[in-house]
Parts: sequence; C-alpha cells; structure tokens
Amino acid sequence: MKLAQILLVVSISFSCDTNKQRAIISNCSFLTEINDSSRFICGQLEVPENHDKPNGRKISIAYVILKSEDSTTVKHPMIHFTGGPGGQALQNIERQLDNPILKTRDIIRFDQRGIGFSSALPDLTGRAYNLLSQDLNSEEEYFRMKELITNLRKECDEQGIEIEMYNTFQNARDVGMLMDHLGYKKYNLRGGSYGTRIARVIADMFPEKIHSAIYDSPAPHRDNYLLTRLDDYSLALRKVLDYCKEKKDCKEAYPNLETDYYEALESIAQEPIQATYEGKPYYLNPQDAIFMIRYELYRSDSRERTPRYIKALKERDLEWINSVLAGRGMSSSNFAMFLACENYEE
Repeated sequence: MKLAQILLVVSISFSCDTNKQRAIISNCSFLTEINDSSRFICGQLEVPENHDKPNGRKISIAYVILKSEDSTTVKHPMIHFTGGPGGQALQNIERQLDNPILKTRDIIRFDQRGIGFSSALPDLTGRAYNLLSQDLNSEEEYFRMKELITNLRKECDEQGIEIEMYNTFQNARDVGMLMDHLGYKKYNLRGGSYGTRIARVIADMFPEKIHSAIYDSPAPHRDNYLLTRLDDYSLALRKVLDYCKEKKDCKEAYPNLETDYYEALESIAQEPIQATYEGKPYYLNPQDAIFMIRYELYRSDSRERTPRYIKALKERDLEWINSVLAGRGMSSSNFAMFLACENYEE
C-alpha cells in the first residue's frame, strides 16, 4: 500500500495486539503545529476516490496513531470518528495526549476524506460564514447560498473532484483500507454525532475487524435531514425552556425566557443587530440568531448558555453576542463535506 507525500522516512516498529512486530513508515511533517511528535506515528494513505473504480483518481487519508503509555500493551486500539460531517480530527492533536485511554491502549485519529489534511474539498465554511454576516433576509440568504454551492460544484469539476464520492459509504471503505494498513487484529470504534453513522456503517462492512463500538449521540440516516434538524432544534430548545421554568435559579434569572425568545427574534427582524466578527461588521438577522442558538444547544452547558444568549439578543448585549460569534467562527468543520455527504445520502 502506497503512502503519499512522504518527505521524511523513519522506520518505526510497534506492537500490534497479535503480538506481532510490524514495521510502519512514520511521517508527521504534515502536522505543522505540533511541538513534539515522539508519541505519534503518522502517515498518509492513498485510497481510490471512488472505491468502485480502484484504478481511477486517488486521494490521501492522513492519520495519526497516539501511542499508549504502556509500550507492551496488546489491547485493541480505539479509532475516533468526528462529527459533522466535516469535523477535523487532527487539529490541535497534542491535546489528545491527556486522554486517559492512552494509559492502556493506542488511539487512532484520522481526517475523513475531503477534510483537513485528507485531500480537503474547496473551503466553503469561510465563504458561508461571510455570507451570514451580511444584512440579508432569509430569501436573499437562500439565493446567495445557492450561488455559493453552484460555484463549489464548478470548482470541484474543474479540479477533477468527483464530489458524489464524498459520502459515508466511500468514507467507510477508506477506513477498511486503513485498518488493513495499520495491521491491528481488531479495533474499538468511538464516534459522536455523525461519527456514529460512519462507525455503524464500518461495523456492518467489516464486522470481523471490530471488537466494540461506542455510539455517542447517534445520528441515524433519515428521509429529510434538513427538516428533521428543525424538529431537533425545537425539541432541544423546548427542553431548555422547560428546564428554566422548573429550576429556581434559572427562573429567577430569566423569568420570561420563552417570551424573551420570540420578542428578541421579532426585534431583530425589525432591526438587525450590528455585531462584530474578526474586526468586521456582522449583521445578525433572525435566521442567523437561530443558527447561533442551535449551536449553543449543542454544548454540554446548554441549559446555562442558551438562556444567557437569548437574554443577550433581547438586550442587544454586543459583548456576549460577539463572544458567541467568535466561538462559532473558529469552527474547524468543512461545510463542503457536510453538503456533499448529506446531498448524496439523504
């Protein structure tokens, strides 16, 4: 199996859970932000863009093995699957060295196809965020977003990218090749959100390679993913509103939270909030405010953060609003991969 873009070749042996020594080439040169790669084994695996056409265009899958503190471990490693689709796995990877799982077993992280260091699709995330920052109503935003997506398709066609192949099932076959390449006998799978979807497909495709699987916040295939997201938003927001009615501290701080929510959106519809993102004006319209609330609802502290953000919208508290914008703007997710995956699966 070829490794693409190898600039520095170092032979390293590591112990698989078969107790068999296998040499693997390590090259962490693509990880430009790390200080110490001594605990990492890195590589870039060449795979077909279309697994049904193995002799066609090739892409590269970047991976990192974080080695266990126990150099003699024979326990099955864990493969981590990011959400999204579109979430990067290798950004700020040194933070993962504190993961307690490394005390007894290796962790394998990789950027899924079209993301980060793995033959990334043309960036749409920054362009989409810049579009949201403009003072547009929902209809204007729709047509501008449609234009962005049309241009993305043209870019992919010009670069010879078969964007239909950036989906869960091709993604899963990449992982099958990666598991063969790394040579462990079996693997533990762990995914969150979209990561559970790809992990379930991998378990179905390669059951003989799987020791166990952990599905955190499962994301099933659904008939209409965008409409069900609206349902999910409503359900999650309702839970927060009801929680705040029942909990004394929250109720005292936000006695009219549900009313404040609707009044804030109505006020923003009449006059957008002129916030700031990266030193530039950001016009917060109602659909943009809902977009931000949705991501506040993703947080583990959503019952505290969501009411605070609704209050900030109602009071036009720019300090808090700007902090939410900054947090969302630092997203490492690839929106082009999200669109490709959802469009060709749902």
